[in-house]
Amino acid sequence: MENQEHIKVLLAPIYPMGIPLYISEGDDEMTTFNLASDFCSLHGYNNWRANTHGLYLLRGKSREKDDILMAVQELPVFPVGLERIPQYIQHMNHFGKQSYHAVPQKDDYRSYTFRQLYGICGPLMRSLSEKYSYGRGQNHLWVAERISGKRILIIHF
Repeated sequence: MENQEHIKVLLAPIYPMGIPLYISEGDDEMTTFNLASDFCSLHGYNNWRANTHGLYLLRGKSREKDDILMAVQELPVFPVGLERIPQYIQHMNHFGKQSYHAVPQKDDYRSYTFRQLYGICGPLMRSLSEKYSYGRGQNHLWVAERISGKRILIIHF
């Protein structure tokens, strides 16, 4: 991943349904806002403000509107040391379909993407294992504080 083009993450002042939205630099704000609003409505984040402190919709230079990984931040302050996770999400959104189609796959795109992201996050999470834990469900990934068990991020489509 180090050889791939780096796309800077812009912390954009967009608030769909009262939730801060973080987007990729240069992304179309109106399109991103609409995608974020649809995502919030679909997953019920509109009325969950007490536990939702940010939405990461990082498409990179991709203009995909379907099959976009998004992350919901559930703590008020994003923990130090986990800053690379949004970059990994952006990387998967930007390059995921290209790598998925490069080699025949047994899994569907979403399963492939979760497997890849879980693997990419592995070294970082193992290096921070005293503070944080992470895991994979059927249709999401999560990151939590190890001691309190409070979820920091939930990542899904």
